Amino acid sequence: MEYFRWLLLSWEGRINRKLYIFSIIGLCAVSMLPILAGILFSFNVSPFWFPFYFLCCIGPVCALSVKRWHDTGRPTSRVWLYLSWVALTILSRLFGFSAEKDLQDLGSGLGALAALLNLWMFIELWLLPGTIGPNQYGPDPLQHEEKNPALSEVDKAIHLIEPWVERRVPFALSMQKQLEWCRLKLSGYAPNDKPAEISLVKLAEKEFDEWNGKNKLLEILGAIEQAVNTSKS
Repeated sequence: MEYFRWLLLSWEGRINRKLYIFSIIGLCAVSMLPILAGILFSFNVSPFWFPFYFLCCIGPVCALSVKRWHDTGRPTSRVWLYLSWVALTILSRLFGFSAEKDLQDLGSGLGALAALLNLWMFIELWLLPGTIGPNQYGPDPLQHEEKNPALSEVDKAIHLIEPWVERRVPFALSMQKQLEWCRLKLSGYAPNDKPAEISLVKLAEKEFDEWNGKNKLLEILGAIEQAVNTSKS
C-alpha cells in the first residue's frame, strides 16, 4: 500500500521508463473494467464514466510524470506541460462540437497545439532514458532493479508478522509500515530519509514475548536495518 501511495500520489523520487509505461497501461486498463462488467452482467455504462475517470487520473498521471521527468534530470515544473495538454484537449473538444465556424477554427488550432504537446511529452516521458547514476532527485532506479538481497529479507519479515497484521494488532501494523518503507528505500524509490528512526528490532524485542519465531525475526530485522542504514550513507 505504501508503495502504491508513493507511486501514484507522491512527486518525490524517480521512476524508469518501464515502470512509467506499465503504470500508464495499468491506469488505462482500469478504465475498461466497467465496460467488461457491463458486457458480463448486461448493463449499460454511463457515458460520463470516461470523462470522470479521466479527471480522476490527472493526479496520478501528474505524479508518475513528475517522477519520470526527475529520472531524466528535468524539473517538477514540467508538469505544466501535462496540465496544458489536458486544458487544450478539453477546450479543443468543446469548441470542435460547436457549429460556429470561428469556434471550429479555434478548436482546430487548439487541437493542433495539444497534439504538438502530446508528441513532446511522449518523447520526454516514453522515449528518453534516465540519467545514469544518482541525480538531485534520487538514486538511479535502474541500478536498483537487480535484486537486492535485503529485499528478500523484507519479504520474509512481512510473511512472519502476517498473522498479527491480519488481526490488525497495532504494533504489527506499525512494523509492516516500516518494512514497506524499507522496501522502497532498498529499491531506490525513497529519496528522503525516514522522518523517525527505524525501530524494527526494538519493536520486535518489546512486543514478541515467548513466540518461538522471535529470534529468527530479530535476525532478519537486524539485517534489514543494517542494509537500510548502509544505503543512507
